[in-house]
This record gives sequence, structure tokens and C-alpha cells, in this order.
Amino acid sequence: ETDEYDFGGFCFGGGGVQIEEDVQEEKEADDDENDDDNDSDILDEEEEARQAMMLRAMQAGGNRRKTVSSEVISKKDMTSFQARFVPKDDADTAWLTSTLEEVHLFSHLEDFELKQAVGAME
Repeated sequence: ETDEYDFGGFCFGGGGVQIEEDVQEEKEADDDENDDDNDSDILDEEEEARQAMMLRAMQAGGNRRKTVSSEVISKKDMTSFQARFVPKDDADTAWLTSTLEEVHLFSHLEDFELKQAVGAME
């Protein structure tokens, strides 16, 4: 089973594999460039250790943002909120709803919240 979702050319999840490949490619490129340079062996070892540490950190954290902040919302803002609505035909609404129900980010939403999210999508 995979954690990737593909929606019309947009792909969500599975980013860790590409990171590993990128680090390995950089490591191989560095090895090719420094084959004849004995003075840089210490630097190569330090760089390799740094890259390995970065890879472990990205894998452990899932390459996710650690903090999120936004502007302060007042009670007036909350009570006067009017959700944006973009008209869609029934087929588009049904497809968006069924697709979003399977995405973890949207799976916890109540029916009215999911309907509001679908309604706001273009």
C-alpha cells in the first residue's frame, strides 16, 4: 500500500524517496570530482556525515513544516465569515467529495465542513 495520491498530475506524499535519491546523486558526484584530491578527504568525510545527518532528520520528520503561524482572528471575523463558493455541476461536486474523503487531510471533516471545502474549490 502506498501513501501517494495522484490527482490530475499533482502528486501528494512519498517525498522521502526522492530525497534519498538526490542525496545519493550528490554523494556520487562529489566522489567523482574528488577521486584524485587527497587533501579534501577530511572535508569529504565531514560532508558525507552532514548529508547523512540531514537525510536522517528529513526521514524522521517526514520533511514536514514544524511550525505554522497566521494572523490573529477576532470574534467579529469569526462571526462574519462568509465562505467562498464556486458553482460546480453535480458530477464535479460528487467527484471532489469522494476524492477528498479518501485524503487524510480532509478525512476528519464533518459533512458540512467537507461540503464547504468542496464549494470553495475552483
